[in-house]
Amino acid sequence: LAVKNEGRVAATGVTKRGGQIFLSASGGRISSTGTLEARQADRSGGDITIDAGPEGSVEIGGEVDASGEVGTGGSVLILGREIDFLASSLILADGQADGGSVFIGGGERGESPEFHNAETVTVAEGARLSASSLASGNGGQVVLFAEDRLDFHGMVTARGGPQGGVGGFVEISGQNEI
Repeated sequence: LAVKNEGRVAATGVTKRGGQIFLSASGGRISSTGTLEARQADRSGGDITIDAGPEGSVEIGGEVDASGEVGTGGSVLILGREIDFLASSLILADGQADGGSVFIGGGERGESPEFHNAETVTVAEGARLSASSLASGNGGQVVLFAEDRLDFHGMVTARGGPQGGVGGFVEISGQNEI
């Protein structure tokens, strides 16, 4: 085990450089059953990156929150060879205006050269992922991708705001099996 979070990590920006969390374990294992929370200095969504490398594994059983208290939602990027979301997982990139972005296991259709694609992604029943607008704005983007098998039993949303806005984009892709 290279990185283990069972508590609370908060990166609330007080300068333009704040609001970022990086958990990295090249080829190792990252486990987070606690809370990761990132906000920019203006209270818009922050950026959270969890990257176990192309041979590593990630297990999420807690809250990963890059939501914006004002403005747009932030971004969540989770990469590794094997990625598992437990039933208690909550991944948030919501914003009061527009929703943010959530990329799990790779980019759209697995074609983003800046991401190494996961082989397997498992999302347990009860796990939730959201990149929605909470007030007035458009839904964000949620992508779950696996080169081999994607096993999805959770809930994902990218809704437009209840006071106006259009829905966002959701992709759930397993290249060989869903």
